[in-house]
Amino acid sequence: MANEKILVIDDERLIVELMEDILKKEGYIVKGFTDGEDALKCVLEEKFDLVLVDLKMPKIDGIEVLKKIKEVSPQTEVIIVTAYATIDTAVESIKLGAYDYITKPFDIDNLLQKLKRCLEKKSLVEEVDTLKDVISIYKVTRALSSCIGLKELFDLMLKLLCEVLNADSSSILLLDENTKTLKIEAYYNLKLQDAEKIRIKVGERIAGWVAQNGNTLLLIDGIDKDPRFRHLEPRPEIKCAMVAPLKIEDKIIGVLTLNSLRDTRHFTEREQKLFTIFADNAALAVRDARAYNKLKELDGLKSEFISNVSHELRTPLTAISGSIDLILNTFSDEISDGVKRLLNITKNNSDRLVKLVNEILDFSKIEAGVLIISKGEIDISFLVRQTIEELRTLADEKKLSLNSEVPNEPIYVMADSNRIKQVIVNLIGNSLKFTKEGGITVGVRLLEKEVVVFVKDTGIGIPEESKNKIFERFYRVDCSLKKETSGFGIGLSLCKSIVEAHNGKIWFESKLGEGSTFYFSLPIEKSKK
Repeated sequence: MANEKILVIDDERLIVELMEDILKKEGYIVKGFTDGEDALKCVLEEKFDLVLVDLKMPKIDGIEVLKKIKEVSPQTEVIIVTAYATIDTAVESIKLGAYDYITKPFDIDNLLQKLKRCLEKKSLVEEVDTLKDVISIYKVTRALSSCIGLKELFDLMLKLLCEVLNADSSSILLLDENTKTLKIEAYYNLKLQDAEKIRIKVGERIAGWVAQNGNTLLLIDGIDKDPRFRHLEPRPEIKCAMVAPLKIEDKIIGVLTLNSLRDTRHFTEREQKLFTIFADNAALAVRDARAYNKLKELDGLKSEFISNVSHELRTPLTAISGSIDLILNTFSDEISDGVKRLLNITKNNSDRLVKLVNEILDFSKIEAGVLIISKGEIDISFLVRQTIEELRTLADEKKLSLNSEVPNEPIYVMADSNRIKQVIVNLIGNSLKFTKEGGITVGVRLLEKEVVVFVKDTGIGIPEESKNKIFERFYRVDCSLKKETSGFGIGLSLCKSIVEAHNGKIWFESKLGEGSTFYFSLPIEKSKK
């Protein structure tokens, strides 16, 4: 036997002693009472696997004992023992949760057989409940990990807790470290007035007591009957409650509450343990959500800073480039070839910086959700051919071929001409940066429902470890040409955002040492003219 604990209740002392003797010889741990009220006090203090109770007793009968036991300890099995068995009493006891009944005088072998079956059934139920608990924890943890905003997290957390633990209402309070007070952040199915103004000091009321002591509290008979909280304002609507601390590495960050408003629904010790696990997972989810919000705030400040700096840089850079153009066009005959060469170098670098600044500004607009896409019917074939010719000089300077596989026939799509050209320029520019010899081929393919533009090079290719990060903002491939190439690592990320804003897709194929091919597709839409 597994040392299960059995409680025997019978007003006849000889029956109690006989059962104690029989059951102890079978390896059970046994306690006996001749008074039903004393036995119930013991049930409140100790956990029993099984109770054998006589039906007819003075003060309190077996049916009342059964009701009380099922209220405070639903997982405890009960068998009614009686010399006055009738169909009605048997049906009533079974309805109230008794496992079975035994008639006096009883056969010892029959008694032991029923006890064995009852305890085996209880063990099986506990295994099923444990499996359900594991599944519940997994579901809740998975759901909480998908939330990133605190409000969304709190609403989902409280709703799930009530569903999983069959509760009626719940709330979450977070600790303000400066004032050492708890503030209600969210609640579910509770009637609270001015909840946002409620502040509970650590150590005060039930939530403050839990925050101070750091242990989960189970109030089986409601709040009013617990001697520690009798001085508080009565809450008769709450029949049973659990309150757990939210802890991160033994540091209290808040409190989680769960209530039953039904007379027939009382939380068990098993549910208390499950609730404590939920509270631990909830605390981690709150920590992660706070960290996400902080990172989001810092990211917003960074984007604002970059945008402001870029605006400040673009004006003087544009002025420099314009001034150089003016000098070259106005005083061309008066300037030596050496000075012209230096001015052209300055202008090229100034134009390059303006391009980088414009990319940063565009990226800031995308992050802020204000990048404007003005679609119109454009000939993508013409746009690609035009862009190739504009960039041919750069390819010639690097002694690279720039080939075209663009059909002569027009292919019309609904797109923002300037933004799509920006994508093509970026892709060809990247190929020019990372190709030392060979060449680049740019082409257009017409499919049934979309058009695909590709840029293929014979460059250095992309390492395997970089392929999953290539479209991430500020990511630059770590390679031998990194120091020789300029940029902030936002070009491809910008391309991805522009293409996706057109309901298109962008992808690539690459083999290290052999080159890369970047593709992007645009859907063929009918003109809305």
